[in-house]
Amino acid sequence: MNKKLFWIGGATLSAVALLALLFVASGMTTWAQDDEARVQRTLNVFGQGVVKAVPDALQATVGVESESLNLSDALAENNTRMASVLALLKSLGVEDRDVQTVQFYISERRDNDGRITGFFVINNVQVTLRDLNAAGGILDQLVQAGANSVSGIQLTISDASELVVQARALAVQNAKDKAKELATAAGMFLGNPITISESGGYESFAVARAAAAEFDKAVPIAAGELSVTIGVSIVYEMF
Repeated sequence: MNKKLFWIGGATLSAVALLALLFVASGMTTWAQDDEARVQRTLNVFGQGVVKAVPDALQATVGVESESLNLSDALAENNTRMASVLALLKSLGVEDRDVQTVQFYISERRDNDGRITGFFVINNVQVTLRDLNAAGGILDQLVQAGANSVSGIQLTISDASELVVQARALAVQNAKDKAKELATAAGMFLGNPITISESGGYESFAVARAAAAEFDKAVPIAAGELSVTIGVSIVYEMF
C-alpha cells in the first residue's frame, strides 16, 4: 500500500513539475516575443553638424622638371635646382615634416622611328606652409630658386580635431531633436539610442593652378572659410 501511495505521489509531483516547466517556457516565449516587438519599434534619423573656420595653412606640389639630350645632364640640372628649392624651404623655417617627396620620374623622349631624342626628369615635393600670410611670397621665392612646376594648391586647416568634436556634438543633437519631434508627432515615446554611425570630414579649398612663369610676385591668397561637416545616423528605441 505504501508503495502505491508513493507511486501516486511521484506521479503527482511529476505532473506539477511538468506544468511548472510549461508555465516557465510559456513565460519565456512571451518575454522573447515582447522583446522582439520592442526592438522592432525603432526610429532611424540622420543628423548633421557643420562648423566653419578660416583655413590657416596651404599645401602645394612644388617641383622641378628638366629635359636634356643626355640623361646625366637632365638629372644633374634637376638635382641642382631641387637642392636650391629644398635649401630655401629650410632657410624660411619650413619644417622637415612639412616637405615630402611625392614623385620622382625619369622618361625617355623618342621620335617616330623609336630613336631616343632626349630625357625628361621630374622631381616633385608636397609642401605645407603653415603661415598663410607668408605663403604667397614663399611660392614666388620657390620659383625664383628653381621650381618650374607648382600645382595642387589647396587651403587647409592644420588641426581640425577640435572642430570635428564640435561638429559631432551638433550632429548628435540635431539627430536627437529630429527623433523627439517625430516621436511626439507619432504619439510615441523616444527611448535610448541603439546604434550610432558617423560620416563626414572637412573640405579643402582648391586654388587655381598657375604656370611657374606667372609667379613674378607674391601670389595673393584669399583665405575664405572651410566647413567641417559631420553626419550621424542614429537608431532609437520607440515605445
